[in-house]
Amino acid sequence: MQLKKMALLAVILCACLVISCSLGKIDGKEALACAQGYLDAIKAGDNDKALTFYSTSFDDATPENRMEKIKKLEEVMGPVSGYELKDSARTQAGDLNAMSFTYRVTHSRVNSIEKFVIINDAGEYKISAHEVQSENMTK
Repeated sequence: MQLKKMALLAVILCACLVISCSLGKIDGKEALACAQGYLDAIKAGDNDKALTFYSTSFDDATPENRMEKIKKLEEVMGPVSGYELKDSARTQAGDLNAMSFTYRVTHSRVNSIEKFVIINDAGEYKISAHEVQSENMTK
């Protein structure tokens, strides 16, 4: 009887280990689709759709504050006319597995280098961090 209990405990522990190892995994293609979805929405002028790509925990800003930032970036740099993926890497966002993508984004006035950190947020791929620098500032 004791041996059966130990075997059952071992099976339960193995199952917990397998489940915990699969949690937090991130699919590179899904993460890339999130970053590109955001950029496509911005390029199309659909700022409301662009906001849907951010994690609710992103910089603790309200959607209204994020919308102001998006509008201010467009005002300063001009509308987005294109983008090119320059780098991608697996990374961490706090204690979550994440993917980072760096793009060269072409605007009508000033081009930018934009880095996105994408996480799996409760089953949905979302932007957890977004850094923007004018291209001249990165040289």
